[in-house]
Amino acid sequence: MKAVARNLQNWPLALALLGGVGLVISFLSPIFTTSVRWLLIAAVLALMLTKSRAFVWVRSTTGLFIAACVAWGVMTTVWSQQPLLSLMKSGAFVLVTGALVTAGYRWIQVNPAKEALTFLAPLMVAALLAGVLGKTSSSAYVAGGAGVDLYRGLTSNSNMFGSLMFMILPLILWKAHLGRGRIRAVWSILLMLAVGMLILSVARSSILAALILAGTYGLSLSLARRAAFLFFGGLGIVATVLMVPGTLDKLESRYVRKNVTAQGSSVMFSRQGPWELSFEMARQGGIMGAGYGVSIDGGTFSGGLTSFGYGREKGNTQLAIVEETGIVGLTLYGLIVASLLGRLWRAFRASSDRNVRALVGIVLGAILGQLVLGVFEAWWVAPGSPESIWFWTMIGAALGLCDAVLRKPVRSGAAAPANPRLAASTVRR
Repeated sequence: MKAVARNLQNWPLALALLGGVGLVISFLSPIFTTSVRWLLIAAVLALMLTKSRAFVWVRSTTGLFIAACVAWGVMTTVWSQQPLLSLMKSGAFVLVTGALVTAGYRWIQVNPAKEALTFLAPLMVAALLAGVLGKTSSSAYVAGGAGVDLYRGLTSNSNMFGSLMFMILPLILWKAHLGRGRIRAVWSILLMLAVGMLILSVARSSILAALILAGTYGLSLSLARRAAFLFFGGLGIVATVLMVPGTLDKLESRYVRKNVTAQGSSVMFSRQGPWELSFEMARQGGIMGAGYGVSIDGGTFSGGLTSFGYGREKGNTQLAIVEETGIVGLTLYGLIVASLLGRLWRAFRASSDRNVRALVGIVLGAILGQLVLGVFEAWWVAPGSPESIWFWTMIGAALGLCDAVLRKPVRSGAAAPANPRLAASTVRR
């Protein structure tokens, strides 16, 4: 009965994550509308409010910085160029962080380690279906520059599809790490499928994020397994280059230059315009910012549950933060990132169980990868975006994981997890 009750309590968070991608996956959009997305997140918050000590994460250094960042976003409504927009978006920021960080934190508390990332399971199914079923659609490929075809499956664009593939990698990688025999084979196939679709998308920022995730996971492996991984990976690359003439040129053309056709153009040609404009607007944002959610040159917000149609593509999280919430907002962002990554790194080094160490490495890589992706996409200032909903849930899971690993030391310096299942339920090797 306890297991059944726990599973029922887990569903709202998993559905909220699924609802976050509802508008970008064609077969989900009729069900998971904008209104449904916010209702699901509100339901998660309502459930969390019934749990004792659910918001204990706020007492951590990272939690205090998150609270300060959210409060500053709300405060910008006072001087905002678009007060209604800032009020609505900062309210959404309060809802998203309050609900999803709390739910992610509690997930780690009440679930065994092998299920630590299972809140991503419905999202994984939807994303993989969008990729596989897209193969039957004539519109799944879109033409890029220099003859490059970009795969988007049944989503709105190839960059969003690539982002979805990255967002499901932590769960697949964790399950493949723990699995044995046929179970490992199944998860390994899913891993190859997700990576293959990510490569097809030619979403360079998401590919870079995935490489960061793979790197931090690799650090958690034993020296022998790390050496084997590097050896066979390097052997595969060398064999491919030798057997297929022009491989390096083709890879450089497809994944480095991508849409660039003009001679002498930067590989960041597609980002250059939005970055230059965002830099100018960030300068105008100054110390205080123009108001949370505001595009200084974005016109007038007409209201509604979404700001779709208002503003512009900002293309960079850090510049967008300065434009909207000023240098103060960027400072709070930096404090959140520095405190969280520092705590995750300490947990990574302190993990005595090598499977828990791998889990911390995966979560660290996922968060670090998403932050790097933010250099190319301004998802941080869009609280209802799929990336934002995923990220704040992962932040909650990361804080819960850190608390579990870094709790008061006992016998011979080993860490005593806040959740006993964290150490007890992993598969020893």
